[in-house]
Amino acid sequence: MKNNIPLPLESGSWLAIVDRDATIISSRQIAYSCYRESFDRVISPADPDAELMSEEEYTFQYHPFDKEQVYRSNYPRLSPDQLEAVGEASWQYYLSHFEDPQFNLLIPGMDDFMRRLKEDGNLVVILTSSHIDGKWLRHYEIPVDGFFSMQDLKKKKIIEGGKDEAIEYILTSYNKPRTRVVTVGDNPRDHVEDVLSIGIGFGLGHPAARDLIESSVDLYAGTVDDPYRFFGLDR
Repeated sequence: MKNNIPLPLESGSWLAIVDRDATIISSRQIAYSCYRESFDRVISPADPDAELMSEEEYTFQYHPFDKEQVYRSNYPRLSPDQLEAVGEASWQYYLSHFEDPQFNLLIPGMDDFMRRLKEDGNLVVILTSSHIDGKWLRHYEIPVDGFFSMQDLKKKKIIEGGKDEAIEYILTSYNKPRTRVVTVGDNPRDHVEDVLSIGIGFGLGHPAARDLIESSVDLYAGTVDDPYRFFGLDR
């Protein structure tokens, strides 16, 4: 925790801007499948002696803020061009499969947390980097007040930059003072200055990634129970 913030937070009237991947929906299954695709297409042909990591091994080593690290560490024979080909194979697999049901598994407890936030009189909106609609939130019957896709906002020329610009757009859209807004996400880029930030660590596998988000936010959630506690919600 960066600041000494009295808990629980004042009840009701917050605008919560919540990230999707690794915050509500698990990213571990699709991350591993993208790795399997890049292994079959690039790594194994380039290095026949290369060994496939298990899902547990890959999840622990995968650093979402330095995506090449796991490949540099485990497959040092790959050239820079081959590393680039690994990233491209992984990305193309993601684009073709990110809406598959097996890659949209709920992080247990986050659906109830968002329902409880709504019941407590708060607004809840989703901001995701992906070009994806909210169908998997509807599938889990999670009520939200808005759904924003970074790629859609850029396509419509509403924003040109990153998540900070998208967050500013949402603040303007809902006309909430910054003192009543909270961002919830697993990446430092999910948060902006002068807005209360809750970092989600339980969706991340790599210890350094968890440490980085913990050091970047006002409140750090190491377990799913923590966001309930921050808002004084029973679980």
